[in-house]
Amino acid sequence: MDKLSILGIVIGLGGIFFGQVMEGGHLSMLFQGTAFMIVFGGTVGAVMVQTPAQTLYMAFGWGAGCFFRQTCRSVN
Repeated sequence: MDKLSILGIVIGLGGIFFGQVMEGGHLSMLFQGTAFMIVFGGTVGAVMVQTPAQTLYMAFGWGAGCFFRQTCRSVN
């Protein structure tokens, strides 16, 4: 996995957790199955509607390359 990918995941998740705690919420509120399904399903559906199939498949391939192989292709 690319070092910047790991750093980006850590910063993103850290920001979510830190923001939740700053607002006085409990971290357990972030781990609700129904909320996950709504956000994840809505996001995947919106991306699938907006993106042509060939571009979406190519992006999945590039993402797999960044996270599971040592090479990460840049988008030109």
